[in-house]
Amino acid sequence: HPSHAAAAEFGLRLGIAYQVYDDLADILLSSDSAGKTLGTDAASGKLTLPLLLERDASGPAAVERARRGEDLRSVVAPARWHASFAALEAAIAAADAALAPLGEAPGAGLLRRLTGFLRLAGQALRVRSPA
Repeated sequence: HPSHAAAAEFGLRLGIAYQVYDDLADILLSSDSAGKTLGTDAASGKLTLPLLLERDASGPAAVERARRGEDLRSVVAPARWHASFAALEAAIAAADAALAPLGEAPGAGLLRRLTGFLRLAGQALRVRSPA
């Protein structure tokens, strides 16, 4: 059914958008403001999107700096911050676009509120970014 396919595509796209948001939040928020322990991804060897982009642009030294505990806000160059936030916006837009087949169907508005909330949360993170 077309509405099931649209909802499934929305879920996939929203999940990607949230993962990008979570990668940014892990670096830019404090544990107190996020309500969870942050900054653990790089320390545990997980590569967040900003760090992946930095590694691809400048080499593996960025990952080593992160693993040594250097503040990722200084490891990641401004261009990679911009690219990370662009990826977040693109992922949110893809989630919104996935809802197009639903039109104004019941529930579609509620799903659009999820992308609206994530967009606002991303904008609040952007204010905290060093770029």
